[in-house]
Amino acid sequence: SLLAYDVAIVGAGVMGLNIAFQLKRRAPEMKVIVFEQANQLGIGSSGYTTGFCRAFYSLDDTMKFALQGIKAFQNFNEYVEAPSEVKYWKTGALWMMGKTRHENMIMQQRLEAFGVQSEVLDRREASDRFPLMNF
Repeated sequence: SLLAYDVAIVGAGVMGLNIAFQLKRRAPEMKVIVFEQANQLGIGSSGYTTGFCRAFYSLDDTMKFALQGIKAFQNFNEYVEAPSEVKYWKTGALWMMGKTRHENMIMQQRLEAFGVQSEVLDRREASDRFPLMNF
């Protein structure tokens, strides 16, 4: 019976499963049920957006949340307090940013203020580093 549960969550995607995880983490005695229409977890739209973490966002609070998420993925087994096959690879990212070098330098300073390693490349440097791309 559904009355036996304290919380019912519809959708076993990234958000639904995380909500269930966080509820149980904070209140282990809470009875949580997750409903999913598919025969697999995390295969909906949110499942297709996972697989990478990024640290650059326009709002400072969003960057702080993103960096907390990256830290959780880097230490995933400790975070979920269970063994897992989840692996974290630091790969980096290439962003096409501001129109001027000055704008890019401001963005770089902002990233570095949050502890995110970054560098600004001009067109030639980007072409040398990523020869298969057209800058």
